[in-house]
Amino acid sequence: MESRWRLGKSDRSIESGASKKNGKKATPSYGLIDSQSVRISGASEGRGFDGGKKTKGCKRHIVVDTMGNPVQVIVHAANVHDTRAGCDVLRSTAEKYPTIKAFSGDTGYRGTAVEFVENTLQLKLHISKKSKTPLLFCQCGR
Repeated sequence: MESRWRLGKSDRSIESGASKKNGKKATPSYGLIDSQSVRISGASEGRGFDGGKKTKGCKRHIVVDTMGNPVQVIVHAANVHDTRAGCDVLRSTAEKYPTIKAFSGDTGYRGTAVEFVENTLQLKLHISKKSKTPLLFCQCGR
């Protein structure tokens, strides 16, 4: 079972105002996609098992713009792999916002999703890779 969250009219006006305030266009030109597996209690049609995260529940795929505003959210059973479910959320995002030129995602979206975005949507999906160099943090002076 798939459910979709939609941004209401008031959400778009807030998003538009924040974008203009920061010198950006009101509609997004770049989207960032990621997924999150969430445990849910009780039997449900939309419940599955995410083998990678060892989680029984649902998975949400979220696309945000470069300012972190949610653009599209799709929730489904956790047993659907990112490369397959990502295609649905990327397609609906591209249809909703034709101004989007490219997306960025982690290695969970490589392969099928990249081919889908390039061949079907005629856009780009950039895959970010984990850095081999560990990040070092230092405590700054007060």
